Amino acid sequence: SAGCCYGRSTDLPWAVTFTNPRSLATDVLNLPIHPTQIYSFLALAALSGYLVFRFGRRGFHGQIAALYVGIYSAFRFIVEYFRGDPRGSVDVLGVTLSTSQVTSLVLLPLAVGVYFYLRKNDFTAEVAEDKE
Repeated sequence: SAGCCYGRSTDLPWAVTFTNPRSLATDVLNLPIHPTQIYSFLALAALSGYLVFRFGRRGFHGQIAALYVGIYSAFRFIVEYFRGDPRGSVDVLGVTLSTSQVTSLVLLPLAVGVYFYLRKNDFTAEVAEDKE
């Protein structure tokens, strides 16, 4: 709401425009931009709903955490393309990515690996035995 994490210019009908000169989006004042804050909110609300739904149906310990990290990383990688605020960049194989995208590229395969490791080596039975 204060203008941080603002998006790139766009002509989409759902674009937002910051007009307050005290906002943090001074580079894009009075320009229609992607509402990346809203994109983030909607994605995280949907992710939260999905994880709450999955929690009661989880098959192994750590499943929900691995799902969160993996899905959030994929979402964050995508939403970064719509952001226009300065936040650092890294060249990876000739492609300029934000630092958040590079972090996502590390976390996504790590989360997938952890998910399948935990699923294969289900510790649920061992935890139940420890309680006895």
